[in-house]
Amino acid sequence: MTSVNNSSIIPRYSRDSNDWKAPPRPLEEIDRLQERLRVHLANMNIQMTKRKRINYVVRKLIDQNETCAFGKYVNGKYCWNAVKDESLSYLKLTWGHIMPQCRKEKDSPANLCLLCARCNEKLQGARDPGQLMVELESKMAHIAEIIAEMRCDKI
Repeated sequence: MTSVNNSSIIPRYSRDSNDWKAPPRPLEEIDRLQERLRVHLANMNIQMTKRKRINYVVRKLIDQNETCAFGKYVNGKYCWNAVKDESLSYLKLTWGHIMPQCRKEKDSPANLCLLCARCNEKLQGARDPGQLMVELESKMAHIAEIIAEMRCDKI
């Protein structure tokens, strides 16, 4: 994964980062995620105890730096979303599929990731990861052009 330092390009926005270390994600949220996982696993004909589902959720959260899968590598920043409820110290996540279900491929727990609702519904949708990459690279190139034009206008 390539790291991009664009702090000199775009000033930080006050809600650009999360603080997952304090306080930790509440148990109610982990319980909600494990219950939604149960539904996905049942659709795959997989039985898993509640304790194993909780462990699976916690491991997935740790693997994803406790944020949306699309925000994993951005140093504690959110993906394209921010906490809507100011009283929450975490971004509510939902189970998404790396390879969308509409592709009719065999589903498995390895195909599940935690996404914010916005990324799951608006960004990824029915796109497979390869399609999403091409689209996002195109948009990033366009954004880079806009920023370059803005710099030229200041000179």
